[in-house]
Amino acid sequence: MQERDLTLGVAMTDAKGDRSLRPGAQPNPDMYVHISERRADGIVLRGTKAIVTAAPYVHEFLVMPHDDGAGRRLRRQRRGAG
Repeated sequence: MQERDLTLGVAMTDAKGDRSLRPGAQPNPDMYVHISERRADGIVLRGTKAIVTAAPYVHEFLVMPHDDGAGRRLRRQRRGAG
């Protein structure tokens, strides 16, 4: 970042769904940013962030996904471990 004189924006505030439920249990799975797919070339994120600091002015974003275990469950399912 410093070498190329780039600016960074941070997306870290989650939209608030049903606060009595964990993020992975929301009726709308995209209420929270989450890893929806892991691929050889990286990850695919889906979901909502409520505030993205300096969004129109930055070169790169740091997006902080929530992981309540759904990613680990998905990997286990793909391996057939249930």
